[in-house]
Amino acid sequence: MLGLQKITQAGSKSRTVILALAALLFGGCSADGLLRTESSPSAAILSSKEVKQPLPELTEEQKERQKRAAAMYQVMLAEMLIRRGEPATAYEVMHHAAEQTAIPELAQRAFQFSMASYDIDKIQESIALWRKLDPNNAAVWRASFLLSLQQDKVEPAFEQWQKFRELSDLELEKLLLLTSQRVVASVATDAGVAFMQKLAEEYPKEWSVWVGLGLVAKSAGRLELSLDALLYARNKVPQDSEAELYRLLATVYLEGEHAKQGVDTIAPYLKKHPKDWELQEQMARLEVKANLLQSAEVRYQKIIKANPSLITPRLSLALLLIEREDYGRAEAQLKKTLTFPQYRDVSNYYLGVIYQAQAKYDEALKAFSKVLHPNYRLDADLHRSEILFSQGQVEKANELLDSLDVKQVEDRIKVLRAKAIFATQQEQFDQAVDLYNQVLKIDPNHEQALASQAMVFYRTERFDDYVDNMHRLLKLDPENVDALNGLGYFYVEQNKNLNQARTLLDKALQLEPDNYYVLDSMGWLLYRHKDFKQARSYLEKSFAIQQDEEVLIHLIRVYWQLGDYSKAERLWKKFHKQYGDNETFQKLIDSLKAGLTID
Repeated sequence: MLGLQKITQAGSKSRTVILALAALLFGGCSADGLLRTESSPSAAILSSKEVKQPLPELTEEQKERQKRAAAMYQVMLAEMLIRRGEPATAYEVMHHAAEQTAIPELAQRAFQFSMASYDIDKIQESIALWRKLDPNNAAVWRASFLLSLQQDKVEPAFEQWQKFRELSDLELEKLLLLTSQRVVASVATDAGVAFMQKLAEEYPKEWSVWVGLGLVAKSAGRLELSLDALLYARNKVPQDSEAELYRLLATVYLEGEHAKQGVDTIAPYLKKHPKDWELQEQMARLEVKANLLQSAEVRYQKIIKANPSLITPRLSLALLLIEREDYGRAEAQLKKTLTFPQYRDVSNYYLGVIYQAQAKYDEALKAFSKVLHPNYRLDADLHRSEILFSQGQVEKANELLDSLDVKQVEDRIKVLRAKAIFATQQEQFDQAVDLYNQVLKIDPNHEQALASQAMVFYRTERFDDYVDNMHRLLKLDPENVDALNGLGYFYVEQNKNLNQARTLLDKALQLEPDNYYVLDSMGWLLYRHKDFKQARSYLEKSFAIQQDEEVLIHLIRVYWQLGDYSKAERLWKKFHKQYGDNETFQKLIDSLKAGLTID
């Protein structure tokens, strides 16, 4: 039966298949015996009209041999079809051969063909036959429970898994981990989660089932459940599996919204195992996400010092330094990665970003021009066009955008938005609106395009269109703080719908209580309501966060209304040179003295 194993391999050569099938189908009988009987008549005798006697009936053994010969041909045909890329037809032929011969290995091969066909009916049919012919094979029960889960049949899947466990040679601990990995690979859905929860109920003392539940829940996007399961497993996991558990925990924290909690959870383990550099790098990323930038920087430096050949922590440190506008040190880190060809494109891209931020435009253009990898090439070209535009080379900037070969929808949107930004800056507002309309035709729910187009509508006093865009944004995301503030502030500026404005701004402040834009809007709304004391509270808080000139104008107006004229004038004198180009600010005190209290 040695040849039997070979026919289950998809890539078997024809000769191997034929030899294997001969062993399977004829069980030691000579293949030549199939072609000849003991009294084979000659062609002449068979064609003679004088022959009157009927041909002898075949014995049961001869019939069985004929059936197996036909099955051998079918198997050969099926293997040929699968090599030709026709899995559906190959399955039909192989399934028929398995039925005819009742050979379990052929049923398993038919199952493999059914999987290649991606036809759920064929897969179900093949598993049913395989299970019938080989009910004591653990693999068939594994396939059965996974298929049931794909069809959201949790209870049958659980029963089939129990049969799989009964036939499997693996210990329960390993079997549960293997099961979760199989579920992740094929059924990362709510059904997979429910199945793992059922296993956890059945085997609550097994640490591996909780890790498995955490893994499956993470893959299904159920991050809170994943965290609960993994944190529960933390107190049960054996020492030799702790590292993997904490790495999985770090991954879940990185994908979720509890980065600071993740830092606190992982810190004690890292204190005991400071040389777990993989987890140290995950910890640094968590610290960045939790805005613990100084701690993250120190950690990245320790990782790099201990592992100078590692590139990803060096790149991560460079990005962190760019975020902190520490461009010199970021540049030094990136230059060290240029010697590694696989990182050359990303390094040149971020070097270009650094040089552009420092207005070193020639160096930026040179760095961006070296970026060749498709993942970064388009963005590098967009940066190049932006630099050319900022240098007054408008025609060259637009020519570069027109020359870009954009095939992906996302890339086309990026180019259209860049053109719209350039048109807006040139005050070609109709063209900008049209370009944003092209984006929205491709993606009607593109929030950035809706917001940017709304700003164009506002500048051109197309206020009805502005309001429409704001409502569309809020319909897409009711918690969009910029849209809540934008629409609320618009109503305040227009001195209408002030109750609705209050509702919008209250919600925005609940979401972001320290957003200075929203604080300013609320202060200005209260000014409209002549509640000057409350307005002062919001505006002073806003100005303490960001010394914005619009906030300053509002604050001076409030002081004036409260009768604190000297404070208003002192504040105006302190900043009037800084905002010399703001005509409204320059005339503010004179306007107030003339009684022009509200624009």
